[in-house]
Amino acid sequence: MKTFPDVGGTSGIGLETVKQLHSGCDQIIVLSCIATAPPFSERYVHLSDEIPDIGIDTLDELIYALGTINLKPFHRITYIEFLRDWQVNILGAAKLLRHFLPQHKKSGSASVVLVIMVAVQTRISIHASIAMAKGAIEGLTWLYRLDKCNSPIFASPD
Repeated sequence: MKTFPDVGGTSGIGLETVKQLHSGCDQIIVLSCIATAPPFSERYVHLSDEIPDIGIDTLDELIYALGTINLKPFHRITYIEFLRDWQVNILGAAKLLRHFLPQHKKSGSASVVLVIMVAVQTRISIHASIAMAKGAIEGLTWLYRLDKCNSPIFASPD
């Protein structure tokens, strides 16, 4: 049985990923800021500021599908909104990768999926803040892969 921690698995792409993995009878550990667990997750962990120890020694895949949707043009976004998008998207992904790095290295073949928006490539003005944050995730994928070297990591446009 494979172990899949899925951050953001209670809505959107994260939820659809949990549904797909559930059909394959894998152990899915959903980590989310939302207080309600999906009915088909084997384990649910509520996230606050810190990622809790979920008691796994190794993992097969790590999924980060948590994000924000802040649809405003650059000139209308406040500093607080930029900061929130940055914290949830890039800093959240970086914190997750650092937290699970020992289990990832122990696995030897685990993969990481970081879900990003197509906003980075489409250059639509109302995606200003989120495109900046998700663009930083693309950079994180390359840096993490260089650090890890031997496992696939993907920044997957949704």
